Amino acid sequence: MSITSALANAASGLRAASRSADVASSNIANAMTEGYSRREVMLAERSVAGRGAGVAVAGVRRAEAQMLSADVRAASARAGEGDARAEALATLSAGIGTADDGGGLSRAMENFRSALSALAETPESVGLQESAAAAARTVTEKFQSASAIVARVRQDADGQIAREVAAVNDGLTRLERIDREIRILSARGEDPSALMDERDRVIDDIAQRVPIRTIRTDQNGVQLMTQEGLALYDGAQARTLSFTPAGAITPGQAFPGGVLSGLTLDGKEVAPGGGSPQAISGGSIAGLFAVRDQITVEAGATLDALAEDLVARFQDPAADPSLAPGQAGLFTDAGSPLGAPVTPGLAGRISVNAAVDPAQGGESWRLRDGVAAAVPGVAGDATQVRRFADALDAPRTLPAAAGIAAPRGAAAAAADIVARLAVSADRAGQQAATERVHAAQLSDARSNKTGVDRDAELQSLIAIEQAYAANAKVVEVMARLVDRLLAM
Repeated sequence: MSITSALANAASGLRAASRSADVASSNIANAMTEGYSRREVMLAERSVAGRGAGVAVAGVRRAEAQMLSADVRAASARAGEGDARAEALATLSAGIGTADDGGGLSRAMENFRSALSALAETPESVGLQESAAAAARTVTEKFQSASAIVARVRQDADGQIAREVAAVNDGLTRLERIDREIRILSARGEDPSALMDERDRVIDDIAQRVPIRTIRTDQNGVQLMTQEGLALYDGAQARTLSFTPAGAITPGQAFPGGVLSGLTLDGKEVAPGGGSPQAISGGSIAGLFAVRDQITVEAGATLDALAEDLVARFQDPAADPSLAPGQAGLFTDAGSPLGAPVTPGLAGRISVNAAVDPAQGGESWRLRDGVAAAVPGVAGDATQVRRFADALDAPRTLPAAAGIAAPRGAAAAAADIVARLAVSADRAGQQAATERVHAAQLSDARSNKTGVDRDAELQSLIAIEQAYAANAKVVEVMARLVDRLLAM
């Protein structure tokens, strides 16, 4: 081997060791950086005219776990959908109240029942008459409050859909830019690893909102598809999701078949629940559509059914003979009797008949004598109060939307509905927590596969240092040999 060859070999070794040290130190520096993938220098034998000429840096390999990444993203989408559902159900359950909640709807119904029982024992008591009227008013206020919470959760879901769609579109725009830069660098033979890390973070963020799958293309490029096969990014251009938030949602508005917006991808309907075979089937956006178009709609309809049953019980002349057929009873639809059919949103309109409510200029003695009584009756006669109590407790078949098949009293029906919602919220919360844990476990597994092991990198640095020192020693020896030759 000639001196020139020896120097060339040693110089290539120094270059390889230097590049390896750069990569190893970068790995160590980014050990705590979220989404950073470990790099490794790829070395290849260098030859000139068929003879060994040292070592060459063939490139930098970025650690990847494509199947694990796909699993992480799928789990992330499930967790995003579960969180949206669980948060909405928890808010609804807390707002309507549990059976043990002193400020909830179920307890208000029980308190009204107790107030009627107390008044039946002492019907001449003005204080108990007013207490019963106040308890009835509290029932209507709880209905109205619960209805308002349902409306707010639904409106919030609609607004959040718009924000999530905007985030996806922003992510797709960033993906297009980053992917183009990656392909340019790859075509030049430069290392695009940092940009590939950034691209993966963008894709992970999109996957929380919309379930996706990726397809690798040439020059380290990607394509992004929905699970149903529609292109979000075709490798050249990002597509656009479109959604129009509602200004104010009323109980009768719906999707599909109503005025509320669906979701389109380049003009194709992909909204969950819209009936399209290409509808998005998961992610936070699907969860929010479920909140807007299913969970809150069902909760509102259930409250309306319970309110309808309550109004109907006291509107029946058998429960209050002072009423003429079709006349509004103790509970009303905003002062009117029940319509046929009942307009959606009754729970938000239910009110105590003004004739009974002192707060509206009425007389509470009508709880003793009948809502339509013209003058006070016998002070100690509790007959009508007992009719009201019996009407409240009588087992009745509720409207189908209540979801209660067996006949129930009004207070018992309210307790059933409140308990059912609490159970649904608890189950949704547990399911969401399970999905989050699963997603976190998969993410940890991916990090273990592609992340940085500090100890291993430090060991690598020691080996690199030794290789560098050995090649430097060769250069030093060759330099001495040249000096001797020149000194001859």
